[in-house]
Amino acid sequence: MNESLVVPDTLSEELEGILRQLYQKTDATAVLLADVSGQLIAIEGEGELMDPVIVAALSGGQLAAIQELARQVGDPDPLGALFYEGDHKRIALLDVGGSFVLIVVFEPEVPMGLVRHYATRSVTALDALREEFEQWMRSAAPLFALQENEEGEDDALDFNTALDNALDDAFEGF
Repeated sequence: MNESLVVPDTLSEELEGILRQLYQKTDATAVLLADVSGQLIAIEGEGELMDPVIVAALSGGQLAAIQELARQVGDPDPLGALFYEGDHKRIALLDVGGSFVLIVVFEPEVPMGLVRHYATRSVTALDALREEFEQWMRSAAPLFALQENEEGEDDALDFNTALDNALDDAFEGF
């Protein structure tokens, strides 16, 4: 498993196991996990002529766009999946608890229903790890830690706010 972020070994092994099982059961070309901003977290398999970092980034943007489109037409909580059916490859993008994107790249010969079934099961397993991963992110990167917004939900800080907060904390006694 290749990773752009270095996660703790136990969490990495659990993520790797979930992705590997999905990869094997669906005979996928590649299975990727990214955060909603498109940062690649993990990959299982190898995609021919595919840059996994770019695929992760575009997938995060695509899922965000389709979720906003769903909101605009009246779906107040548009968490779900998006499937692309191309002539040479197919792609499934699945939301994992509003924090991550599960990406499955597979051949047209693989039944869409098979991928949907196992990918949905993988989303459930990944969602169970989501809170553990987010806690690790808070402790591993306090500058960009999640903080509660006005609705009581975790919200990622933008860089300027995070930098302002870190500088305020560093110079508090001056």
